[in-house]
Amino acid sequence: MTVGDPAVTSAGAVDVLYGSAEGLAATGAQFWYQGAAGLPGAPEQRDFFGSGLGGADFDGSGQADLAVGITGEDVGVIMGAGAVGVIYGTPSGLSGTDSEQWNQDTPGVPDKAEEGDAFGWSFAARR
Repeated sequence: MTVGDPAVTSAGAVDVLYGSAEGLAATGAQFWYQGAAGLPGAPEQRDFFGSGLGGADFDGSGQADLAVGITGEDVGVIMGAGAVGVIYGTPSGLSGTDSEQWNQDTPGVPDKAEEGDAFGWSFAARR
């Protein structure tokens, strides 16, 4: 997956299609990647944004939110430590406003970021 700069391969991206009683529709679809519409970070080679996905109402707003694995994300100089981004939902869909990114060096997250951890490879979402 290339976003923007063709030299940035495997940066990753996520297409979100919304549904109704009639099924999925391309109308209102959203395309998310690091650095888009308020998301933290920038597309970098082998970030693998979207390698894991989980949906839930994480903030108790009554809207569906999306957690996104970014398993190749570097944390400072720690290569491939990985991260999880959260894009919060609004009545009109997902919004990058107030989105967050978590890694093992984020205060309150157990353990520590280490090279090749691929944090965010697999997870479950629940609220």
